[in-house]
Amino acid sequence: MDVDEVQRRLIRAFVATTCIATQYSVQLSDAFRDLDLPSDLEAGRYWADEPGDLRRLVLQVKRRVAQVARVVTLYDFEDVSADAPDLPRIANAVPLLLVEIIGGFESAAAFRRCFYENVHGPRSPRRYVSPFDPGTAPVLEKVRPIQNETFCPFAKRARLWGAPSFDARLTLEENLHNALPSLRVFIRVARREVLDGYVIGIPIDRATHSLDEVARITAEVVYFLQHACEGRSRDEIQQAIRQDELGWRFRIFEEECFVNVFSPIYQSTHSRFTYSTIDMMFIMLQPETSFHHHIPKVEFQSRRDAIRQKFDDEYQGYVLDDAEAHRFVLPLDHSDPPVRWYE
Repeated sequence: MDVDEVQRRLIRAFVATTCIATQYSVQLSDAFRDLDLPSDLEAGRYWADEPGDLRRLVLQVKRRVAQVARVVTLYDFEDVSADAPDLPRIANAVPLLLVEIIGGFESAAAFRRCFYENVHGPRSPRRYVSPFDPGTAPVLEKVRPIQNETFCPFAKRARLWGAPSFDARLTLEENLHNALPSLRVFIRVARREVLDGYVIGIPIDRATHSLDEVARITAEVVYFLQHACEGRSRDEIQQAIRQDELGWRFRIFEEECFVNVFSPIYQSTHSRFTYSTIDMMFIMLQPETSFHHHIPKVEFQSRRDAIRQKFDDEYQGYVLDDAEAHRFVLPLDHSDPPVRWYE
């Protein structure tokens, strides 16, 4: 086997694997630590004084690649239960594949040298043409100020996907229709990979933006998604909320999700403040699986109270109505009556 050619292919596999990690919002340093692996790839345990059996290593890499490819294929095309047997999470499979890949180099210096030689070498642009990637969607950069500045303890490390960029030439409903394929895969992936939210960004005109507009857009999004994903009509949803305000829950593709609405209309003292982003409102769908991952049910009440106290301490105190529907769009002042966006 040509060692140089094998190492060039290993570098390509390394780059592709890290791209897959990004697509599925895997924080690699956390993923390595979860497997008790050093997150510093220059750690001594990864490198041998002499490269091992190259043919055997290539076979091991191929097996790991096939495993990752199988998981990705299932996420893209099939419903996968959270406890699917013999099927690893991407967050577990990717670090193991990366470790196998770097085993084809005798030292960190040799790996680094080969990596940069290939990154800076000639390439075909067609290799990098790919379909929409929700893990690197532009809307995620727009929502980043909220993620970084909010006082929610889970926000900074939240694993988010984003909808395609809003096309002003299309209606809101048409833009939502374009988001459905990635939203469907998000729900599949979130159940196993513990993704925390799917973000939809809607551009606004700050001069005319209002709470009424926020309520109207939220209603359109909820009604469209409920009809597209669950087959329920606007009238059915309105009737369900009015008849059982305390029991109604928003569901898409059979997954219960909470709807967080952020907008520039809210002041800096409001928990739905958008910080430096002033030209867009956001609707983030947070699956129930995310809540259960971060907060065990037995600790829910105490942890929830602690989070609310943190917001209070930072002058962003809030009060949530008992009805789920009234928690989606919050009033400008928490002493105001609930926003009945569904009416």
